[in-house]
Amino acid sequence: MNKRWKDELTKDEKMNIENHLNCCGFYNSKDDPVDSYECSPEESYTKRSLDSIINGPIYYNSSYLSKRATSSEITEDGCAFQLEKEINSKITIYIITLLIMLILNIAAVILTIMDIKQRADILQELSNPFA
Repeated sequence: MNKRWKDELTKDEKMNIENHLNCCGFYNSKDDPVDSYECSPEESYTKRSLDSIINGPIYYNSSYLSKRATSSEITEDGCAFQLEKEINSKITIYIITLLIMLILNIAAVILTIMDIKQRADILQELSNPFA
């Protein structure tokens, strides 16, 4: 999810996640939050291309550049913590749903095999000239 947060999700998608889970940023409130009423970047901007160069904060024209937070810096106000909490609270529902889908899939395969066998028997009967 960290990679998707950085590279794939749009600002609107991030804002929807932040609003739904009542969180800001990914690992913490300063880790790439969407600028909204509830969340603010607080003049800190993350630059992924500079991550390998930056060892500490750099001030440039009153803008503060910093490294992105890491998984060791997860706080309760970050969306990573809230997502994990949300998933853990519904894990049994996810497992039950997955098992039901698996059972239905197996049943569909069995019914398909039985149908093919029945059609093969019918074709065999029809091809028998003595029937």
